Amino acid sequence: IVTLEKKPKEITGKIYCHSNTKQANKCQYIQSIGLFNLALVKQSKELGKDHIYCATTLNEIGVCWMMIEEQYPALTAFEEAIYIR
Repeated sequence: IVTLEKKPKEITGKIYCHSNTKQANKCQYIQSIGLFNLALVKQSKELGKDHIYCATTLNEIGVCWMMIEEQYPALTAFEEAIYIR
């Protein structure tokens, strides 16, 4: 009797995130939050922390957090955006 052993599949972030649509969307929002944070750091350095573009970016960060149902970080981002305004 010959048995064929399958190698266990290596689970990468890409495979895990694309296992279903909801999880894939969540991963995209998490990536977006990271990119918005990088943009916010650059905007703060170049334009100042109280610039309207920083408030807009913070608002977008809050929206992304809400889309993945994380209310506390979303609320924090929204409050910072309001403070700038």
